[in-house]
Amino acid sequence: MSLSVYTYPNNPRVWKAQIAGKFTGVEVNEVPNFQFGVTNKTKEFLALNPLGKVPTLVTPEGPVWESNAIASYVAHAKPSQLFGSSQYEAALVEQWVHFASNEIDLPAAAWLYPIWGLVAENPEATNKARSDIRSVLDTLNNHLADRTFLVGERVTFADIAVSMSLLPLYKMVLDAGFRKAFVNTNRWFNTLINQPQFASVIKDFTFAAKMAKAPKAPKAAASTSKKQTAPKKQAAKKEAPKKEAAAAAAPAPAAVAADAPAKPNIRQIFAALPKAEYPSLAPFKTTYCNEEWSTSKAEFAKDIIPAVARGEYSLWLTSYKYPAENKKLFMSSNMIGGLFQRLEQGRDYALGSMLIFGEEESEAGLEIIGAFIIRGTELPEFIYDGPDFIAFDWRKIDPQTTDDIEFFQDLLGWEGSFAGKKWTEAGKIFK
Repeated sequence: MSLSVYTYPNNPRVWKAQIAGKFTGVEVNEVPNFQFGVTNKTKEFLALNPLGKVPTLVTPEGPVWESNAIASYVAHAKPSQLFGSSQYEAALVEQWVHFASNEIDLPAAAWLYPIWGLVAENPEATNKARSDIRSVLDTLNNHLADRTFLVGERVTFADIAVSMSLLPLYKMVLDAGFRKAFVNTNRWFNTLINQPQFASVIKDFTFAAKMAKAPKAPKAAASTSKKQTAPKKQAAKKEAPKKEAAAAAAPAPAAVAADAPAKPNIRQIFAALPKAEYPSLAPFKTTYCNEEWSTSKAEFAKDIIPAVARGEYSLWLTSYKYPAENKKLFMSSNMIGGLFQRLEQGRDYALGSMLIFGEEESEAGLEIIGAFIIRGTELPEFIYDGPDFIAFDWRKIDPQTTDDIEFFQDLLGWEGSFAGKKWTEAGKIFK
């Protein structure tokens, strides 16, 4: 059986049908000499698809459009296991197909379309899409921890649909640094694209070596690099937050697009919190940055702990979820630095310390663990809406829990037993 499909070349949405056809014995051939913007505007094409969009499949019964419907038609061309071996598995296949459309395709478009020059770059939308894709990969990674395929013991249409939605991302933006945390998802994807039914359609594919970026207008924003140091006992003083507070008070460059959606200013968000007896972390930061840890620890007990008890602040422990992937100290340090850069807008409302534990090149990897003091009783948006959030566990602690508060203070002071963990003497401070 042979069918014709209207499409532009190298379209992963069409590849879904072509791969399905390799399982069901259906050849899905692209209509030759198709010109996007020309062929799909003709009367003949609009008679097949009044929306003028591709892909559009021509069948003996009539036209079919929308890529999942096209692939489903091909997959049902003859009995197969592409929709599972039971009613329940068939429902699971449909579940993952809808997952691909709703959870992958939308953020993928927001991330990739600016790179392809189809729409203007919106940094906020790109960051949100990056975070959404990280969440998708994490969901898949957990599901595939003890599975080879998404449904059952063999390839189904679920695998075809989800993998083809991910393929442009793996090709353009999911570089080694981004994808390294998702071992199970990567293994599943690599298994699929090397199946003969997939490989014969996709042909040449390489993983992104470097995350592609959309062209951006030059920004006149200067940033001063600051060397991270331990609390004072390690010789170098930490810089007091006065300059940072002044910089935070300065107006930001007017670089927001006119049509960007309005969003509450971070200062307005925190100003809306109930009035605090201890309104700012600045006094504690000054002590923390300039005095011995013993002095800072006493002030922590005198001012911060009571403020936490009153609901003005909260204490959080955070840890990177995938330590086995961290083999090099410098890479772990860079990861912390990247996280802090993306939390920059919240510096006036938080203080944190993140340390690295373990041994380089060990099987267990390097642990990244942090302690944060944060204004308010819940994680703020600048943390949970960031692209790194899904890769870290965050846990609010009770200062009355002895083990937790001792470990928290060890992390903050860069000294102590660290709950028996081996500290590498490397870390960074968010202040």
